[in-house]
Amino acid sequence: MELKELHAMLVETTGIVEKQITAGKSLAEIKAAGLDDKWKNWSAPTLNADRWVEIIYGSLSLGKSGRR
Repeated sequence: MELKELHAMLVETTGIVEKQITAGKSLAEIKAAGLDDKWKNWSAPTLNADRWVEIIYGSLSLGKSGRR
């Protein structure tokens, strides 16, 4: 994996989740919508797409409220 690919994945997947949070979607709704198909091959047994969305959601929510 190239560093540029990792950066692109981080920026794009975070942007997807951030847009949905801004639209008022809940974590469950965002997880149900999922990520773009192009990110499916990034899943690993210990870090699947749902868990990745949870991490991003938690991080962005923490940033907005100052706490979880």
